[in-house]
Amino acid sequence: MSQIILPIYHYIGELQNDNRIILYKTLNVHITWYYLKGQYEAMIDIYRTNPNAYILFVGYRHGDMQPGITGTILKMEDREKQTYILEKSENAAIRELKEEVGFTTHPNNLIAFNTQHSENVGRNATIYLTDASKCVPSKYVKISSLKDSSHKIALLVYGTRLNILDIIERAKPINPRENIAYYGSVHIVYALEMTRIIKERKAMGQIGTFRYCI
Repeated sequence: MSQIILPIYHYIGELQNDNRIILYKTLNVHITWYYLKGQYEAMIDIYRTNPNAYILFVGYRHGDMQPGITGTILKMEDREKQTYILEKSENAAIRELKEEVGFTTHPNNLIAFNTQHSENVGRNATIYLTDASKCVPSKYVKISSLKDSSHKIALLVYGTRLNILDIIERAKPINPRENIAYYGSVHIVYALEMTRIIKERKAMGQIGTFRYCI
């Protein structure tokens, strides 16, 4: 396979044979402007209990990186009732983990973050936190007859540096439509700063990626 060219990135990592870049250290990256309500507050919650944690970041082929995993709750067809059933938010979070990373975890390992008191910036979403040490490789089983709903979810995977790097080294995105190019292991201090900037830019109506230097 041909090598992916990402000229806007300076990275120290490895190019895998399936075109994924494993990012061990990043010096200069473009960060997404996409923000879901409560993401920054959820990062603060992780920092309070795990001040030395690392966060799994996801990078895309079109050239930006975002904190955590995001996705949409789907509607599944109920053919007997000729209607659609809304996917449970925790199932959506686990499905996105499978699609974007090739890992899974038990629903009991998901911690729902209460966004009720979060600042009203970004799209409404259900946000979950999960410990990287409780995530394991998974084979994705395709579910048919799905339609997007308007409700978003986010999953923040946190853990030790070794926990996150272990996931990165074994990650295999299953859904090619996700356009995953690489993963990043980002210390919570930097993750907080990046997410704060994303939130502030969103509140001011600024769009487009921004460059962040570590």
